Formats: sequence, C-alpha cells, structure tokens
Amino acid sequence: MARFAPKSAAARLSHRREPRFQLTSVTTMLRLNEAQRAVLIQAFPAIAHVAAGGLVFGQFLREPPFSIGLALGGVAIWVGFVSGAVALAGRK
Repeated sequence: MARFAPKSAAARLSHRREPRFQLTSVTTMLRLNEAQRAVLIQAFPAIAHVAAGGLVFGQFLREPPFSIGLALGGVAIWVGFVSGAVALAGRK
C-alpha cells in the first residue's frame, strides 16, 4: 500500500480549497463574413416579428385574460432581435 507524505502544519490548518474547475477566458465572438451578416440582418427582424406576434397578439386568440408579462416579454424579445440586427448592420 502506498503511503503519502504527511502534510505540513500550515497545509493542515489552511481552510482554502483548490478550485475544481479553472475558468479560462475563451472568446466566443462570431466572425461573420459579409454574406452571413446580410442573412442575419434580414432574419433577425423576421424572428422579432414572430416573437411579438406570438406573445403579444396571440393572446387575443386564447380564452384566459390578457397577460401583461407575456406582452412585455414579447416586446423585449422584439427589441432584442431588432437591436441585434441594427448592431450587425453597423459593424464592419
């Protein structure tokens, strides 16, 4: 059976633990060419309209009362996607 060297007194008294996982700085930014950027610029507003239509206007087709939370969520998603399209369009 293997024996381990005894820990020093400082190591035994220390309450600090070694981190199990090391966080590394990984850049996940997309590098898009002009054609890919153009497709996303056109697709983001369409996705935004579907989200707003489903979450805001779709509520009028159902029986429960109008939910302001769902409506605000739909507007927030719409703003997010349209802002993303504007940001992509302004990038060179």
